[in-house]
Amino acid sequence: MRGVTFTAALALLTLAACVTEVPTAPAGIERERGNLTRLSSDEIRRLLVGRTLSFVAESGVPTSPHQEAYHSDGTMFVRVDRAGSPGTYTIADDRICLRFGATPEAPEECRSLFRTASGQLYLVALGDGEGGRPIMISVED
Repeated sequence: MRGVTFTAALALLTLAACVTEVPTAPAGIERERGNLTRLSSDEIRRLLVGRTLSFVAESGVPTSPHQEAYHSDGTMFVRVDRAGSPGTYTIADDRICLRFGATPEAPEECRSLFRTASGQLYLVALGDGEGGRPIMISVED
């Protein structure tokens, strides 16, 4: 039993170390990941419309299955684990904004996308300023 407790404690410490390495702002990911380029509205449109975005596990920290399908008519569908939700999106001002709900007054979640020199993509949710946690993403047809 002692070995199991030690293994569990070591796993928690390893997980905590991985989590603390994740930067908390775009400036942080530039320092951690090298030079990042913020994608323009046109680049976001070319990258996402008609394709599916997935969150990717980074540094051994698993993410729950998360996919977002962006259709050419401005509608989208988000699937997290087994639950799904339809919505709409707009791309403007070098960001993509998602809206879930049937009315224009429904809350909106806006994001910026970044690319490293090696081509890895990151998403940063914009809320209170630009202090969102960067999430590694991939995009598929």
